[in-house]
Amino acid sequence: MDLPTKKEMTYIAVIALIFSLNSLSSGFAVALGSFVGTVVFLSVLAIVVKTTLDLFAKRIGQ
Repeated sequence: MDLPTKKEMTYIAVIALIFSLNSLSSGFAVALGSFVGTVVFLSVLAIVVKTTLDLFAKRIGQ
């Protein structure tokens, strides 16, 4: 299982920040929840995608 690199985590944080700023009008707590939720979701997605790509690369390499 590959964890996202610092560069990928930076992209994830920026995307999450944009999403949370959109919901800031609903209140600070909502925006904070949106930010945390987006970071967690994108981090998990990045790990799944990297793991899947590694598996495909190994299969093609054989």
